[in-house]
Amino acid sequence: MDIKEYPVFEKKNPNAFSNKNFYKYLQQKGVELLLITGFNIEYWCLFTSIVASHLGFQTTMIEDACGTTGDENSYEMPGIDIVDFVGTILNWSDYVEVLYYDEYIEQCKEIVIDN
Repeated sequence: MDIKEYPVFEKKNPNAFSNKNFYKYLQQKGVELLLITGFNIEYWCLFTSIVASHLGFQTTMIEDACGTTGDENSYEMPGIDIVDFVGTILNWSDYVEVLYYDEYIEQCKEIVIDN
């Protein structure tokens, strides 16, 4: 794989779309679906997912492909699972689909079989 084929978009905010070139690139490539994975789900993944959805992208977060350093002590919320909490909020929003990796793979298989 030649890495030069794939651009790198730096961001300074907890939202990938804060770099306007990222949005332009996706538009130029005709991207319609974004799969969100990454680190610090309660910031980077959450905000990017919300903005992507508002910009009209079909947005799916793969919950078990996201992580965090936050825990119940960080947020003074005993017993909270941060990744599950953020995934649940986004899923309830009806703006962002939230799936586990295995669910996403099964969904892809169904699409291929139906076509």
